Amino acid sequence: MKILTWNLGLSWWCKYAHYFGLEIKGEKIKHEYFQKQHLETIVAKIEEINPTICILQEFYDEKDRLLMISKLGKKYPYNSSLHAWYHQHTIMVFSLDKIKVEQLSETGFYVVKTDSFSLVPIHLHSFSAEKRLKQIKNLLFEIEKSREKIDCVLGDTNFWCFGKKPYFLFKKDKITYGFLINKFNDATKNINRTVKSFMNFDKIFLLKDMQFKNPTCIQNNEKYMDHFPVFVDLVMPESKMD
Repeated sequence: MKILTWNLGLSWWCKYAHYFGLEIKGEKIKHEYFQKQHLETIVAKIEEINPTICILQEFYDEKDRLLMISKLGKKYPYNSSLHAWYHQHTIMVFSLDKIKVEQLSETGFYVVKTDSFSLVPIHLHSFSAEKRLKQIKNLLFEIEKSREKIDCVLGDTNFWCFGKKPYFLFKKDKITYGFLINKFNDATKNINRTVKSFMNFDKIFLLKDMQFKNPTCIQNNEKYMDHFPVFVDLVMPESKMD
């Protein structure tokens, strides 16, 4: 079983791209979210990686979501769109296996379940380490309160950290990371960066008793895209694979 997280948006400054008339393949950039001009390359890379579950982030509107479904829906018959703090329906889940999606109380996070695996996609606050800390504290509290068995938390953490140690620019991000690794292993800790800058934003956290291999980040991307795809292979117990 392989799981993938990939923020498909552009670099943050592309929210101002329309002021400068910047284009991608002859079309002007109107926002910093997923761009349809990148669709074919994104789909080809996902097909090459061949994940069981894809967590794709930063979709702007229904038209873009339907476009992605039209390309991935044949291979991945199960999909769902989730809200995040900054935009509605902006996270998309694609799965080879049937999924069930439930909201975790009022945290703004969702649990995605298959018959053998459960995960919580995250896209934490972009601008405030204090708010990221609050988001994760609320998430972990709700997980404990609900007694849900969550195998994985993954996505764009927006932790301002770099290197394999890792080193944090903000103390509260380090605290937040500490809360997460108290319960989960950082399966992607040996990946040095997940964006074009030196930052390591995108992470996959797995329960401590879960076995995994081949944590990977493909460090190349299309024009103005910021994040790279990050994925890991899970070594599932035979009882879960039956």
